[in-house]
Amino acid sequence: AQAYNWNLGNGQTSASTNESANYAGPGAYIIELIASNQYGCSDTTTYTFNVYQSPTAFFDFGPYKGCAPLTIQFDNLSLLGTNFYWDFGDGTFSNEQEPVHIYSTSGLFSPSLIVTGVGGCTDTLESQSIVQAFPSPIASFTYETHNLAAPEATVNFQNYSQDADIYSWFFGDGSSTTETNPTHTYSENDSFLVTLISGNAHGCYDTSMQWINVDFKYGLYVPNALTPENGPSATRL
Repeated sequence: AQAYNWNLGNGQTSASTNESANYAGPGAYIIELIASNQYGCSDTTTYTFNVYQSPTAFFDFGPYKGCAPLTIQFDNLSLLGTNFYWDFGDGTFSNEQEPVHIYSTSGLFSPSLIVTGVGGCTDTLESQSIVQAFPSPIASFTYETHNLAAPEATVNFQNYSQDADIYSWFFGDGSSTTETNPTHTYSENDSFLVTLISGNAHGCYDTSMQWINVDFKYGLYVPNALTPENGPSATRL
């Protein structure tokens, strides 16, 4: 062949050996090439070039912040997508269309979405809203009993909570306190369910509960003064 006649399917023609063209919109474009030689012989070939419309990646989610573990529902609002690839920003990923993700650790995270459409066209969106997962406390405590020989037992509580600076103690006998490491006195033998609620400034809380037994079996309390009864049946001591 010595001569070439291009019809590029977009209204553009050319006699160049090799040609390039721009296709502004999606569609099926039929490209035709006629090649001829010095003898007047020619041959024609055609090729259909498909231009696919690019997808648009878009999503929303909520809540944006909360206590870890933080569960978030992602709403996929993308257009013309067939496949989806989520990067949650915490080292985990998903191919679901609308995933539910749990941020198990505290921190700041920026989720993103890659949308793939027909023909392999892609679009990527990184969220401008940052996920903020606050540290959640871990409530924990131990206790020691003292003075069990007295009519009142003293119990010392040791607070081992983590990531907390707000405490509410409920001693199971109707008493409570907000001290960090309280000491409490019980006036009767019984089992008491002690509850510690540990919180922080982010509004995150955790609860720890333990049954404690108060038993004055290690001693007998003897009063230092007795008053006899009045009347004929009084016994003099």
